[in-house]
Amino acid sequence: LVVRAAVSPSTLYKPIGQALKAAGADPSMPRFFNPQEVLRAGMAGHRTVMLYLSIFAGVGLLLAAVGLYGVLAYSVARRTREVGIRMALGAQIADVMRLVLGQGLVLVAVGGVIGIAVALATGRILRAYNFGVSNTDFSYLLVHYGQPDLRVYGFGVSLTDPVTFIAVGLLLAAVALVACWLPARRATRVNPTEALRYE
Repeated sequence: LVVRAAVSPSTLYKPIGQALKAAGADPSMPRFFNPQEVLRAGMAGHRTVMLYLSIFAGVGLLLAAVGLYGVLAYSVARRTREVGIRMALGAQIADVMRLVLGQGLVLVAVGGVIGIAVALATGRILRAYNFGVSNTDFSYLLVHYGQPDLRVYGFGVSLTDPVTFIAVGLLLAAVALVACWLPARRATRVNPTEALRYE
């Protein structure tokens, strides 16, 4: 028996029980299960896993940004003399910014292509272990007179969901742009006279 109401389900337990008893239903019945509560309990483990995965992903993203910043900062420090010569010969600040940002964005593009290829390959491997269940199936809840039978076959998201790939790609691009912009900004502040004497 499925009951849908605009009030809290707990307020309906007593009147429904009385109605079923009056209709001659089994005294051991009914057992009430709030679908939202059962679903929340069944998904608790998945939510914990997703929380840890999100934390690890955030730490990985931070480390990648710091690493990219370190590589570009080191590159700018080594090319101080080159930047000074370019500026002495008439290079504008925009030219120097384009030089450093271009170097960083090339690294990001190469890493992005490799990452997408690995993600697609991993998605195919995971799909092979999905026991024949489509990865686009949604969770469903079956409640009967005994214990609730919660079967979660999927999360409604494909392993190769293009929206997810695009969203993550844009996030990584934004973080990479900030990591590249800081060394590029430092390069534009190089004094050409001092840079020519830099060793």
